[in-house]
Amino acid sequence: MRFLRSLTVLVVAVAFGAGCSDSTDPEEDLADLTVADLAGTWTATSLLYSASSGGQSLDLVTGGGSVTMTIQSSGAFSGRTVYPPYELDVTYTGVFRLGDTVCPVLQECGRQLMQDFDDDGPTLTWTLSAYTDNSMTWTGGEGPCPWGNENCSITSTVNR
Repeated sequence: MRFLRSLTVLVVAVAFGAGCSDSTDPEEDLADLTVADLAGTWTATSLLYSASSGGQSLDLVTGGGSVTMTIQSSGAFSGRTVYPPYELDVTYTGVFRLGDTVCPVLQECGRQLMQDFDDDGPTLTWTLSAYTDNSMTWTGGEGPCPWGNENCSITSTVNR
């Protein structure tokens, strides 16, 4: 009887384990990812601005700020970025889209996603470098640095 109970536990554990992905291959993890998969409310754990000149850098989140964004399955988003040291408190809306062409999945667009803001803000091009159901890391966004008249590359890690 003890053997059967142990065997049952082993079979259940293997069955549940087979349904989980332990893949460390980002190509495999992103193979079928769509904009709709990004739907949900995301909170940044890091939003790193690095001056294109190679000088100053700043992580808004570890520096006391916060960033939240809600993405709809259509790609529409709304968000808020707060950074008290620079008296920054911005809300924004827009839409994520897959490049300039119609791509059904991110993988076919080189994992690139365009972020168009509804106001006259910049269009950011992001490359998804890591993704799980509850976390993603984006790199390559280019935009104005929070501290002045300089461009920054932006890397963001967010959780839902």
